[in-house]
Amino acid sequence: MTENAFEELKGKVNHLEYDELKPLKDDVNDIKIKMNTNDLLTKQALENNEKLSYAIDTLKDTMVEISQSVKDSNRINGEITKTIEELNKKITSVETRINEIDDKSKLDIVLWLKNNWFGIIGILGIIYTIIKTII
Repeated sequence: MTENAFEELKGKVNHLEYDELKPLKDDVNDIKIKMNTNDLLTKQALENNEKLSYAIDTLKDTMVEISQSVKDSNRINGEITKTIEELNKKITSVETRINEIDDKSKLDIVLWLKNNWFGIIGILGIIYTIIKTII
């Protein structure tokens, strides 16, 4: 091999190393940096997914508790409504009885006056005569 051929070969190797391999090395370094960044971002995404999964499970449990609480509230409201309706019926019944007793006492006095009007007029006449005689 001649020195000229050797220099030519050396020139081609230098050309390969600096002109063609250097950009490839730079690209590989960029890929390594991006891979590390992607690994970090993937790790953060997985951690966030775990946190989100926990939050969703907690939210689901809370919603189940709220649902049960609403069911209990509806049941209690139904019982309260039923009790109020029963109390209203009892109050209406007592009110009816009081009105019947009140009406009965009024009717009894009127009935007594109707049955004893002759005697009452007679007693009033005697009292009138006694008062007239004394005065």
